[in-house]
Amino acid sequence: MSKYLYLSLFLCISLSAHAQTIHTILFTDTQDEQIGVAAKASHDYYSLDLLSTIETSIGTSYNSSTPIDKSGYDCNRTTLLQTLDNLSCDENDIVVFIYLGHGARGFGDKSNFPQMCFAVPRGSYYRDEDDYYPLENVRDIIMRKNPRFCLVIGDCCNSYSPTLSTKPSISDVEAMSPDIIRRHGEEVIKKLFLSKKGSVIITASIKGEYGWCMNNGSRKGMLLERNINDVFQKIKEGKVSYSNWEELLSTIKNNTYRFSQTVNLIADGRRYTQTPYYEIKLTD
Repeated sequence: MSKYLYLSLFLCISLSAHAQTIHTILFTDTQDEQIGVAAKASHDYYSLDLLSTIETSIGTSYNSSTPIDKSGYDCNRTTLLQTLDNLSCDENDIVVFIYLGHGARGFGDKSNFPQMCFAVPRGSYYRDEDDYYPLENVRDIIMRKNPRFCLVIGDCCNSYSPTLSTKPSISDVEAMSPDIIRRHGEEVIKKLFLSKKGSVIITASIKGEYGWCMNNGSRKGMLLERNINDVFQKIKEGKVSYSNWEELLSTIKNNTYRFSQTVNLIADGRRYTQTPYYEIKLTD
């Protein structure tokens, strides 16, 4: 065998054996006086709980890229679009995108998901129309990169804003030892992320609703984040098991709604509830 043929075969084997990658992207509006503290707290919970659980469960067959983590004044529309434009995926990669901040929708919006309301630019005192960007578009842009799987979380309001214009779219566990419980939970999460191809997107509330913080913006974080991490923690502890994303997200939705009924979500003298909204687009 010639040394050139040997080199070619070596390169092919090396490339085929190369582990796939988990890409994580977080945008957090920590600048806002109302929700900045809660957004930062939930950012830390997502990072320490959800993302680490996903990475541990999927295992050594996947590498974890350096997280793209933007907060403060860096949590802006321009940086978001540059980040998505620079994202490069292989067909077996996984992408997780999380936004924490304000959100709103125009009365003409056709999407069931909100527009993200990014941090006020440095030196500005109000948000411009260009500081908003549709959450669903993020999902669509990522899916054009052709990853195996994409999870998008928008932890924000989805309430109507009369001044906001419509933005265009882009087109049952047995008693087991702790180690077995951990591995069982990891297998459940691995199946969720690796058995299908496509996208999952969830936002904190349905059209017209607010997305709330715990205790009016305390360090306990956001309602959606608490319920997402609670479910994944129970999977990891072997307390629950889910065979598909519909089961899992339906549980998160119902848990968040029921929890919102038990706490004082009050604004303008009215009591509110919060119902997350999600869409699943997966194929075998």
